[in-house]
Amino acid sequence: MNGKPTSADGKPTPPRPKPHPFGPPLDDGESREFFRRLSARPAPDQQAFVGRVNWNLIDQPTEQRLMTWLAGGLLLPDPERQAFVLKTLDKMPHPRRGRHASLFAELLPALDEDLRVRLQTVFGPVLGGPRKKSNRPATQAAPPAPPKAASGDDLAKLKDFFGKSGGAR
Repeated sequence: MNGKPTSADGKPTPPRPKPHPFGPPLDDGESREFFRRLSARPAPDQQAFVGRVNWNLIDQPTEQRLMTWLAGGLLLPDPERQAFVLKTLDKMPHPRRGRHASLFAELLPALDEDLRVRLQTVFGPVLGGPRKKSNRPATQAAPPAPPKAASGDDLAKLKDFFGKSGGAR
């Protein structure tokens, strides 16, 4: 036998389709219902759910709704929720945050000075904050050494090398 699965009549069976690990995206009504139920939950449950979201696997409409939820958390007078929102935004890659900068820019006038500065720091120059520091170590390239004239030995080595490889062309 060749190790391939066969049916009762001896013909090879086609491979079974593997189930998709994720279901289809929620339609608009299902998404609205999900977020209605999420908002009805206590704040710690909401934060626990949003804290576990894998942002790389969600579709665009869900991402928009979650960002709207995060933006709403900044307007609440709860410092813990505000800190959670800022921490969640800070963990996101810049392009994902940047897609929603206009949503958060609309909030800036409504925020107190401290929260506004913290939000701008998380977003960086996109919202008028300082440039974020890079995690990469700062390596400065050494200035190039000034060119020096080739010695007779260097020229002999080059002539020998090119002589072996068929000459300079």
